[in-house]
Amino acid sequence: QMCIRDRQSTWVQQRNLRDSLFSARTSLLCGGFREGGSEENLSATSAPRVAGGSLSRFSAQRRTLAKPSILQRKPIDVIEEEDENEERKTSEKKADASYSHPLVAGNVPLPPEETREPEFDINMLKKDYIDALSKNRIKAKLLEYEPSFPVEYVFSDYIYRINNVDDREKRILVITPHNLYTFKPKTYKIKRKFPVSKLIRITVSEKNVVMCGFHIRDEFDLLIETFRRSEVIAFLVHLFNSRSLPMFKTQYTESYVFKKILETRMAYPALQDSYKTAKKIGFLYCYMDTWLSPWKSLFLVLSNIGLISFKEAGKTTPTHFVPVPGVQIVDNPGEFDRKYCFKLVYEAGKKELVLSANSELEKAEWLAALRSQNEATHISPSKLI
Repeated sequence: QMCIRDRQSTWVQQRNLRDSLFSARTSLLCGGFREGGSEENLSATSAPRVAGGSLSRFSAQRRTLAKPSILQRKPIDVIEEEDENEERKTSEKKADASYSHPLVAGNVPLPPEETREPEFDINMLKKDYIDALSKNRIKAKLLEYEPSFPVEYVFSDYIYRINNVDDREKRILVITPHNLYTFKPKTYKIKRKFPVSKLIRITVSEKNVVMCGFHIRDEFDLLIETFRRSEVIAFLVHLFNSRSLPMFKTQYTESYVFKKILETRMAYPALQDSYKTAKKIGFLYCYMDTWLSPWKSLFLVLSNIGLISFKEAGKTTPTHFVPVPGVQIVDNPGEFDRKYCFKLVYEAGKKELVLSANSELEKAEWLAALRSQNEATHISPSKLI
């Protein structure tokens, strides 16, 4: 009997201790300890009992909050486990470096790296290869049709437009954030204009490395030859992403609506091979030293053997040939007042070729390609010994 009484008293003490701990924990969660007290000096023995105990040490305002019902009670181990989980989450959040990195504007934490949106590079859309924004007549047309002017970025280049009777006509391609234009050279008359949002598909020829077709919703297709085909498609992809437009489709084909044009364009298969293997192709102005019109537009192909120029694209008879190995490149020669000039000196200084690009961007690309090819093909005398 004494053992039974001891065991019952032990049970009673454990129950009282459990109720006291639960009551103390509930009081702390509800903010019900005395003013000036703390969680550390509130021991289990000094905590009031919930079942039949007195709550005189708490204010009458918090008396109802400190006495939960039986349905609201939680075991002590569950409460401690929830506290441990909360402390672990807080410690992990503080340990994350992204949460402690302040913004420039203020002490606002940045989100984690995986949740941030990728930054948009505006330089990917600055591809004004022929410096179209500096031409007053093109600027006047853009001011008339563009919803916002001046435009922030633009793509411009010389292309060939192909009509339904297989005629090639030189055009100026200008792509703004809202519209696509084709201008006639010299007169700068608009020959074609449509919103870029109406572009639904681009068909790329597998046989002809410079041909592609634009399919426009509710309008006729536009078939062109461009020597920057990959740059045009990349520009449009970045443009559609920047404006959150539905992305157009890209289709590779050998026989589309322009099957006849593809077959006639393949009359010079060797020319297509030279385009594929060329390091750089495009139009530049060449100084001819004539009194009437000294600067002539030429079509140039930079191959692994040298720089070859033609009167226009598609011709097979070259007008100049400059061997790239050992060539001396002079940037901005002082004897010419034309912008974007550079000079090539070859054959031990006996000959020279003066060229002029359409923009600073185009000039930088040609100089980089020439220097890279010169370094790749030049053999120093030490390697010959």
